[in-house]
Formats: sequence, structure tokens, C-alpha cells
Amino acid sequence: MRRIVSFLLAACLLSACVKDADQNIFSNVTLHAYVPGGENIVMMTVDPTLKGNQFLNINTRQNYAYPVFANGYATLRVQKGLYIVAFDAEATYADGSVHTVRCSQHNASDLAAFVLDDSVNLELEMTLLR
Repeated sequence: MRRIVSFLLAACLLSACVKDADQNIFSNVTLHAYVPGGENIVMMTVDPTLKGNQFLNINTRQNYAYPVFANGYATLRVQKGLYIVAFDAEATYADGSVHTVRCSQHNASDLAAFVLDDSVNLELEMTLLR
């Protein structure tokens, strides 16, 4: 009887230690950059050498590089968490003009973007600098 109880207790303890293998710690983030005037951003590049340009996980301090935006959209695969999203970029409009734009709506810890689901869409309103 003792052996059976010991076996059942050991089985319960071992099954409680099993990690949930289905838990996804990553999120696919779709960034949609737009300007309030409605101009179509055909291509946008973020300069990774500028210190203020960041897609920074507040918890892990990992900073992800921005991909090139095509037609106002870009996609990243990042670890779930809270993110500071801030950057200056060169945006090429549909008419061929090139402008410097800024994203600053999630530029501080208290304004952080929540990236907690398996798939997240972030709307980024750009400010025209020149």
C-alpha cells in the first residue's frame, strides 16, 4: 500500500513540474505607419544608428531593428512584453517626394505599447518633420 501511495505522490509531483510546451512567448507585430494628411507612404526606412530609434522591450532591454516599411506596413517577430516604440525615418511618398517623419506616441515607459498577444497590430501616427 505504501508503494502505491508513494508512486501516486511521485507521479503527481512530476506532472506538476511539466512545463506548458504550448505557451508562445513570441508575438508577430504588424506596424502600420500613416501620416494624418492621408499621403501614401510607399517606402520608409529607419536609421538604426540613431540612438533614439528603438523598438525596445522594457522588461528584457532587448532592442529590435526595424525592417523596411512597404506601403506603410512592416512586420516583426518579438518576445511578448511592453515596448517603447520611437523612431525618425525617411519616408518616400507615392508622388516620389521624400520626407523625414517621426513616431513618438510610445516613446516612454508610461506610454509603452502592449505586445502581449500572439499577433498584435500597432497603428503608428507619424509626425512630419520636413
